[in-house]
Amino acid sequence: MAVISGLARGIDGAAHAGALEAGPTWGVMGSGLEHPYPPEHQPLMDRIVAAGGGVITPFPPRPCPSNGTSPGATGCWRAWSDGVLVTEARLKSGSLVTARLALDLGKELLGLPPAPRKILLPRA
Repeated sequence: MAVISGLARGIDGAAHAGALEAGPTWGVMGSGLEHPYPPEHQPLMDRIVAAGGGVITPFPPRPCPSNGTSPGATGCWRAWSDGVLVTEARLKSGSLVTARLALDLGKELLGLPPAPRKILLPRA
């Protein structure tokens, strides 16, 4: 089993980094290969390729990342995967869009319960 994700900041990058400890992983970019995004993930992308995985994109080499390119990349890895794991999502987020589209494709949808929040009570 391999991780297929979007190479974005946050949980995507963490998922790839963790998966590399077990084997190859696949990153799907929402931009052309000449404009990796986010740029600080270039070392992570290099590690993915060196480990036998890959960095792929549904776009030609030159497109820069934009809000218009991300859904195309998400569609690719969503279609290639057996399921989608949502670890955290705001009410209006790309994670929930991905979850809905995965269900539309008949993919398994997994989620984690929200992390407990630390509540500070005033001292009496």
